[in-house]
Amino acid sequence: MSIIIAPYTPADRAAVIEGNIDLQETERRLSEFCLPGIDIGELYLDHLLELNRKQHGVILVAKVGEKVVGFISCRIERDESVTTTDDLNTHGYISDAWTHPDFRNKGIFRALNTAAEEYLAQLPEIKIVKLNVLAKNTPAILAYGKAGYRIQELTYAKRIKP
Repeated sequence: MSIIIAPYTPADRAAVIEGNIDLQETERRLSEFCLPGIDIGELYLDHLLELNRKQHGVILVAKVGEKVVGFISCRIERDESVTTTDDLNTHGYISDAWTHPDFRNKGIFRALNTAAEEYLAQLPEIKIVKLNVLAKNTPAILAYGKAGYRIQELTYAKRIKP
């Protein structure tokens, strides 16, 4: 199977929206705070495109033949912490990664993640890549761990009002 990784184009829109919906539904099963995928699929793609435009980012799509089988979004993020190094404060950020269910465990994520890291590495100020994963998303945790990512910090959430 030949996997082609390329920057997102408007021709990929419907497939990436479908992927956003699937990704959101997966996360919704894991977290009470996620909205329905059908409600955010298109809106979220537009949000990612705007963030990436402003923050030197890109959505990369994986194709097998003409079929979009995955995507990953990455960009520069800047924190203003006075307690961490400049390398961590200005970092590459992977915000979303999705592989079509029929193509999981076939190297799609690995190819997308490698391409995202290569894209971020060519930006002079980026030395570190960060990302967030839902605590219950075991497949993503394992995939990122296998790709060399390590836990940096944990975020907790607690509802204090209905």
